[in-house]
Amino acid sequence: MNEAEEEVKSLSSLMKALSHPLRLRILALCSLRRRSNRELRSLLGVSKPLLILHLKELVKKGLLTVETEVDEERAIIRKYYRTADFDIHLNREFFISLGRRFDRSSNEDGSDGEGNT
Repeated sequence: MNEAEEEVKSLSSLMKALSHPLRLRILALCSLRRRSNRELRSLLGVSKPLLILHLKELVKKGLLTVETEVDEERAIIRKYYRTADFDIHLNREFFISLGRRFDRSSNEDGSDGEGNT
């Protein structure tokens, strides 16, 4: 698979992770401060298994960070989630650049195929 294909696959996967409303709510809540599973379940009104499913996906995509703390006194492990520092910047120029890499017949003169530069 070439570099452009990898980039499309990666972007598609990231956008899929961001396409679920619950995941966007999780990211919004965790951007304010770190949150525990229990706190998120309470705020979102969802079951533990459903929340864990979405948290795992957000962590896997690098959108959330997880911090583990051990309460030795109570023999409890707590996980806290916080929105990771990320920047997603999509605009027409991004897609023009990507399109040029896919369009083997594109000109090397910098035009966008419509006579524009």
